[in-house]
Amino acid sequence: MLNDKPCILIADDEPNICRIAKLIISPDDFDVLTAENGLDAFEKTIKFQPALVFSDILMPKCDGFELCHKIKTTQAIQHIPFIFLTGLDKQEFKSRLVEVKADDYLMKPFSSEDMKAMIEKWVKKPVIHSENSVRPIQQPTDNATFQFGNSDIDHQLCGDIQPQSFVLVSGPVGSGKSSLSRKFIMDGIKKEQQTMLISFETPKESLDPIFRLSESQKKFLHYYDASRWTAIDSEPWRNIDYIFDTISSECARRSYERIVFDSFSHGFAFWSLIDILKFIDLCRLLPNNEHQRLLWTINSHPQNQDLEYHLQNVMDIGIRMTRSNGSFSTQVTYSKWQSHMNTETHQETSSLAPFS
Repeated sequence: MLNDKPCILIADDEPNICRIAKLIISPDDFDVLTAENGLDAFEKTIKFQPALVFSDILMPKCDGFELCHKIKTTQAIQHIPFIFLTGLDKQEFKSRLVEVKADDYLMKPFSSEDMKAMIEKWVKKPVIHSENSVRPIQQPTDNATFQFGNSDIDHQLCGDIQPQSFVLVSGPVGSGKSSLSRKFIMDGIKKEQQTMLISFETPKESLDPIFRLSESQKKFLHYYDASRWTAIDSEPWRNIDYIFDTISSECARRSYERIVFDSFSHGFAFWSLIDILKFIDLCRLLPNNEHQRLLWTINSHPQNQDLEYHLQNVMDIGIRMTRSNGSFSTQVTYSKWQSHMNTETHQETSSLAPFS
């Protein structure tokens, strides 16, 4: 399971805490083990000898205080730094920290900087010389521009799309959202930027430019036909955690600069608002996220108004599309990167408008 890298153990019965920690901790430096209860954590500590243990306090079978006491009174592993992850007020457990000989604590919710600083404090970063430990990550081009690929939108945004931008494209069925997403994708491919497309609707191959790429262009696009992921009989694929884990694993293998979730609203029937917002929040912690621009397209519908409102609040750029008489309009409705923005509505025709 583990290679020659040291490992860090995360013991917490809340899956999202373990998932977030795995995204924060660099896979170049450490392997990450997880345990959902104290007993499992103790057994893994003995077996794998982690460089550091992060542990919740309230866990089944064996709580964090018991786990810490077990580790600190077991000679073979008592040297391992033990850090509590807790949402309890400091005064509530300060005396117990000394009693069980814990090394430190990290308050929930914690930032990636907080966790990294704690690791830096208690663990010396390993130097790995094995060629097998080096992942073939293709780094982005420093001088590359990041525009949308649509002249109207690029004009309204008045500059490059900033790193770590989340873009929401919304509009009714037939307003050209998928057409717009393809322009965003093709602009990246032309600039030799690694791009991922996750399409929750089966594309029309005769109209879609991604099926007409040259062999040299194909190496810059990774395409997932996710149309089956939201089918009624596709359990567990429609589970939004599966989708995130799939994307996260892919981002760990390659440094993507553009990621598109096309027709994302196809999953709204299966996912709760809390799950959707949590998914988007986790996407800000994807591997190599410092280089990424992510785009979502969704169908506007009266039944989705409340959900769309909440999505707008977690996005950095909003684009509204409408369709009329064979043409569609594109309007940048907000952008956190631009203090002054041209919100004039533009009209444009497209052969790909039937996509959405």
